[in-house]
Amino acid sequence: MNYPCDPEIAAAIPLIPQSDLTDLPAARGRMAEMFQEEQAAVDETGVTAASAPESTADSRNNSPFVRSV
Repeated sequence: MNYPCDPEIAAAIPLIPQSDLTDLPAARGRMAEMFQEEQAAVDETGVTAASAPESTADSRNNSPFVRSV
């Protein structure tokens, strides 16, 4: 079957590995293994972890901070 598809997305479809989904636990294991291999190959040279300070600001007092509820 052919489906209409954005040409930019269509170009990436051949890059997606074929998966046998008849055994879902095994397929999940293969995906986890693939992600671990890709993650291990990432060069983190020069990358540092940073975090933003927590805010006690409240949106009820017209604070400029955004707060998730």
